[in-house]
Amino acid sequence: MPLEVETLLPDENDILLTDVTESQFHSVEIELNVQNGTETNKTHKYPVQGVIMGSYGRMWIPLIVCKRNKSFHTIFLYNTGSPYTHLSKFILEKIGYTDNIPESIVVNINGVNLTVYLSKNHFENINLLGQDFMKLAGIDVAISYNNLSFEFNK
Repeated sequence: MPLEVETLLPDENDILLTDVTESQFHSVEIELNVQNGTETNKTHKYPVQGVIMGSYGRMWIPLIVCKRNKSFHTIFLYNTGSPYTHLSKFILEKIGYTDNIPESIVVNINGVNLTVYLSKNHFENINLLGQDFMKLAGIDVAISYNNLSFEFNK
C-alpha cells in the first residue's frame, strides 16, 4: 500500500533555521562568490555549483530569478523537505514589488517558470528552494560531502 503524505498549503510551510544567522549567510555569499539580490545580465546555465555549510549541513545554491525583464542572483537554501519554493521579501522588493508584496507570483528560476510563495515564519529572510522546482526543472543532484559541495544538472 502506498504511503499517504499530507501536503501542507504554502502558507503553512515552515522550517526552523536557528543556525542560519546574518553572518553565516554572508559567509555563504563569500563562498559562492555571489551577492544575493544583485542584478545580472547572465543567463542560467547548468551545471550549477552549490555549497554545504554549517553544523546542520545546509545546502546553498545560487540561481537566477527573472521577472519584469530583470534578472537577479538569488541564493537559495535547498530543502528536500519543502514541497514549495519561497522568495524572501528582499528579493521580491528587488523585482519591483515595493508597496504591495504578493503572497505568490510566477517567476522564472534558471529557465523554469514557477509559482513561488512569500517566505514567512521562521524563514522569512531566506529563499527556500523546494521540490516543485526540482521536479518541474528535471534536476539531478550530485552531492560530495568530501568537498562540502553539490551540483544541479539537467
